Amino acid sequence: MGQIIEHAVAAIGLQIAFQIAFYYGLAGIAAVVAYRGMLLGSVRNLLLGGGARLGGGTSVRSGAWC
Repeated sequence: MGQIIEHAVAAIGLQIAFQIAFYYGLAGIAAVVAYRGMLLGSVRNLLLGGGARLGGGTSVRSGAWC
């Protein structure tokens, strides 16, 4: 009985971690899409503002799929 509860808690924890990573990735990608007008204003804005968010969002989201 103890192993069943232990495995159930572990599965729920992994599911919650997956959901957090998935939505964090979506938020990073959505920020780039929402501010694309400002980001395309200069190369600096694109690299510092968009590159960090898009890179972080895609890496977290791709990590959620593994």
